[in-house]
Amino acid sequence: MFNSLNSDVSIGDSIFYKIYAQDNSLLHNSDSTVLNKFKIINAFLCQDFSGTTFPPTDWSLEYSGTPYWLRDAVSAYGTGSGSTTYQFYDATAGTNQSLITLAFGNTVPGDSLKFDHAYCTYIDEVDQLQILTSTNAGATYTSLITLNGGVSGPLVTAPPNLNPFTPSAGQWATKKFALPAGTNKIKFTGLSQYGNNLFLDNICVIGNTIGISNSLNESVPQSYNLSQNYPNPFNPTTKINFSVPKNGLVTLKIYDILGKEVMTLVNETVAAGNYDVSFNGSNLASGAYFYRIESGEFSAIKRMMLIK
Repeated sequence: MFNSLNSDVSIGDSIFYKIYAQDNSLLHNSDSTVLNKFKIINAFLCQDFSGTTFPPTDWSLEYSGTPYWLRDAVSAYGTGSGSTTYQFYDATAGTNQSLITLAFGNTVPGDSLKFDHAYCTYIDEVDQLQILTSTNAGATYTSLITLNGGVSGPLVTAPPNLNPFTPSAGQWATKKFALPAGTNKIKFTGLSQYGNNLFLDNICVIGNTIGISNSLNESVPQSYNLSQNYPNPFNPTTKINFSVPKNGLVTLKIYDILGKEVMTLVNETVAAGNYDVSFNGSNLASGAYFYRIESGEFSAIKRMMLIK
């Protein structure tokens, strides 16, 4: 038996499980699924570039000509088995290219972006990393921050180097930035001044609460699905998970027992994938509520209970 209480599990724990089914016949025939696994995390997204596919599944690149965002075998602080690099050393001045995350569930206030980085310049060239966020799955972006390189900018983790830079385990640093509420996609843009290489690793969007990620099944879902919220009953926050098999407009709304709309959680075009949304009922009275999802011809509704 698995006890899912937060006090009994820790972030980083891996949970293995099978689902068993038994019929009602005299023989009590039974079968089970394959062994599945999920990992306890507190992140919407966490990419360590350990896989050899680049860009990673559902990530993308924006570039023309030669791509300078690449995967490298070096990893942050000497642990792990990969990272991504933007090769300022080879990208002539004015070459700007972007690495874009997959779409993920909307962030809420207090959520943040965290990543490891390593960089040095060639002599004194001020390469830049611009980080942009989107609240509409990449239709538009807003600049979050621009980090300068050069000799002493916030990107710098090592002294200037006339050779192509590859960081040692001790030449890494970690950055963390608060994200705007509703963020569901992030773009990393390298702005080259022909300096030296930048490395990024362990790019994570971190939430305030513990969640799960299914590490054995990250493929695009085959059908629409709306899951029962958890916890239920709840006070005052709960999570709602849904899946969409193709890009499209999704609305997710909350209704009271009389059918009056009280809140819109999602109303935007999203990419195919699995999503989770936080619902905070602190401004609502105790009682039964309903949540309804619509996307294309798909519609589903479920009941939840707020108890204060």
